[in-house]
Amino acid sequence: MRQQLRIARPVTDLARSADMYCQGLALRVLASFRDHNGFDGIMVGSPKADYHLEFTRSRRHPITPSQTPEDLLVFYYPTESKWRVACERMDAAGFQVVGSFNPYWNARGRSYADADGYRVVIQHGAWMSDARRLL
Repeated sequence: MRQQLRIARPVTDLARSADMYCQGLALRVLASFRDHNGFDGIMVGSPKADYHLEFTRSRRHPITPSQTPEDLLVFYYPTESKWRVACERMDAAGFQVVGSFNPYWNARGRSYADADGYRVVIQHGAWMSDARRLL
Protein backbone atom coordinates (compact mmCIF):
# COMPACT_ATOMS: atom_id res chain seq x y z
CA MET A 1 0.00 0.00 0.00
CA ARG A 2 1.18 3.50 -0.75
CA GLN A 3 1.37 6.21 1.86
CA GLN A 4 -1.00 9.15 1.42
CA LEU A 5 -1.07 12.71 2.72
CA ARG A 6 -4.20 14.66 3.67
CA ILE A 7 -4.01 18.35 4.43
CA ALA A 8 -7.09 19.44 6.37
CA ARG A 9 -8.12 23.06 6.75
CA PRO A 10 -11.14 24.74 8.31
CA VAL A 11 -12.84 27.09 5.84
CA THR A 12 -15.70 29.55 5.98
CA ASP A 13 -17.47 28.23 2.86
CA LEU A 14 -17.02 24.60 1.80
CA ALA A 15 -18.48 24.91 -1.69
CA ARG A 16 -16.52 28.06 -2.50
CA SER A 17 -13.23 26.52 -1.34
CA ALA A 18 -13.83 23.27 -3.25
CA ASP A 19 -14.77 25.18 -6.40
CA MET A 20 -11.72 27.45 -6.22
CA TYR A 21 -9.25 24.62 -5.69
CA CYS A 22 -10.85 22.33 -8.26
CA GLN A 23 -10.79 25.05 -10.90
CA GLY A 24 -7.47 26.63 -9.94
CA LEU A 25 -5.45 23.45 -9.47
CA ALA A 26 -7.36 21.17 -11.89
CA LEU A 27 -8.52 18.95 -9.01
CA ARG A 28 -11.85 17.26 -8.47
CA VAL A 29 -14.08 16.38 -5.56
CA LEU A 30 -13.04 12.94 -4.29
CA ALA A 31 -15.43 12.61 -1.35
CA SER A 32 -17.59 14.59 1.03
CA PHE A 33 -19.49 14.14 4.27
CA ARG A 34 -22.29 15.91 6.14
CA ASP A 35 -22.80 16.15 9.88
CA HIS A 36 -20.13 13.63 10.84
CA ASN A 37 -19.90 14.32 14.58
CA GLY A 38 -20.94 17.90 13.85
CA PHE A 39 -18.60 18.45 10.90
CA ASP A 40 -19.17 18.83 7.17
CA GLY A 41 -16.30 18.33 4.75
CA ILE A 42 -15.15 18.02 1.18
CA MET A 43 -11.99 16.29 -0.05
CA VAL A 44 -10.46 17.46 -3.35
CA GLY A 45 -7.52 16.08 -5.24
CA SER A 46 -6.45 14.02 -8.18
CA PRO A 47 -7.26 10.31 -8.09
CA LYS A 48 -3.68 9.60 -9.26
CA ALA A 49 -1.99 11.73 -6.59
CA ASP A 50 -0.80 10.58 -3.17
CA TYR A 51 -2.29 13.64 -1.48
CA HIS A 52 -5.60 15.42 -1.16
CA LEU A 53 -7.00 18.47 0.55
CA GLU A 54 -9.84 18.35 3.04
CA PHE A 55 -11.94 21.42 3.77
CA THR A 56 -14.05 21.27 6.93
CA ARG A 57 -16.68 23.31 8.70
CA SER A 58 -17.94 22.66 12.23
CA ARG A 59 -21.70 22.97 12.66
CA ARG A 60 -21.39 23.50 16.41
CA HIS A 61 -18.28 25.64 16.80
CA PRO A 62 -17.24 27.40 13.59
CA ILE A 63 -13.52 28.08 13.52
CA THR A 64 -12.21 31.21 11.88
CA PRO A 65 -9.42 30.14 9.50
CA SER A 66 -6.08 31.28 10.89
CA GLN A 67 -2.99 31.07 8.76
CA THR A 68 0.37 32.79 8.42
CA PRO A 69 2.13 34.04 5.29
CA GLU A 70 4.40 31.00 5.54
CA ASP A 71 1.63 28.35 5.56
CA LEU A 72 2.00 27.34 1.93
CA LEU A 73 0.92 24.68 -0.49
CA VAL A 74 3.52 24.61 -3.26
CA PHE A 75 2.87 23.08 -6.67
CA TYR A 76 5.78 22.68 -9.10
CA TYR A 77 5.39 23.11 -12.86
CA PRO A 78 8.65 22.35 -14.68
CA THR A 79 7.71 23.79 -18.07
CA GLU A 80 6.94 27.43 -18.86
CA SER A 81 3.76 26.56 -20.74
CA LYS A 82 2.30 24.41 -17.94
CA TRP A 83 3.25 27.04 -15.36
CA ARG A 84 1.49 29.79 -17.33
CA VAL A 85 -1.64 27.66 -17.78
CA ALA A 86 -1.67 26.90 -14.04
CA CYS A 87 -1.40 30.62 -13.22
CA GLU A 88 -4.23 31.42 -15.64
CA ARG A 89 -6.41 28.79 -13.95
CA MET A 90 -5.67 30.26 -10.52
CA ASP A 91 -6.56 33.77 -11.74
CA ALA A 92 -9.81 32.52 -13.32
CA ALA A 93 -10.74 30.60 -10.16
CA GLY A 94 -10.69 33.77 -8.06
CA PHE A 95 -7.42 33.36 -6.20
CA GLN A 96 -5.74 36.68 -5.37
CA VAL A 97 -2.10 37.23 -6.36
CA VAL A 98 -0.06 38.11 -3.26
CA GLY A 99 3.62 38.73 -2.62
CA SER A 100 5.46 36.00 -0.80
CA PHE A 101 6.77 36.56 2.71
CA ASN A 102 9.82 34.47 1.76
CA PRO A 103 11.39 36.12 -1.32
CA TYR A 104 12.49 32.72 -2.63
CA TRP A 105 8.96 32.07 -3.89
CA ASN A 106 8.84 35.37 -5.79
CA ALA A 107 11.92 34.51 -7.87
CA ARG A 108 10.39 31.74 -10.00
CA GLY A 109 6.87 31.47 -8.75
CA ARG A 110 3.63 33.24 -8.15
CA SER A 111 1.83 33.21 -4.82
CA TYR A 112 -1.93 33.26 -4.42
CA ALA A 113 -4.35 33.54 -1.52
CA ASP A 114 -7.75 31.86 -1.42
CA ALA A 115 -10.89 33.45 0.04
CA ASP A 116 -9.81 32.48 3.59
CA GLY A 117 -6.25 33.75 3.16
CA TYR A 118 -4.57 30.36 2.74
CA ARG A 119 -1.66 30.58 0.33
CA VAL A 120 -0.75 28.52 -2.69
CA VAL A 121 2.48 28.91 -4.65
CA ILE A 122 2.61 28.02 -8.33
CA GLN A 123 6.34 27.43 -8.80
CA HIS A 124 8.00 27.40 -12.22
CA GLY A 125 10.55 24.64 -11.85
CA ALA A 126 11.01 21.04 -10.83
CA TRP A 127 11.33 20.06 -7.20
CA MET A 128 14.82 18.82 -6.31
CA SER A 129 15.12 16.11 -3.71
CA ASP A 130 18.73 16.97 -2.92
CA ALA A 131 18.47 19.75 -0.30
CA ARG A 132 21.97 21.00 -1.13
CA ARG A 133 20.79 22.03 -4.59
CA LEU A 134 18.04 24.16 -3.01
CA LEU A 135 20.66 26.30 -1.25
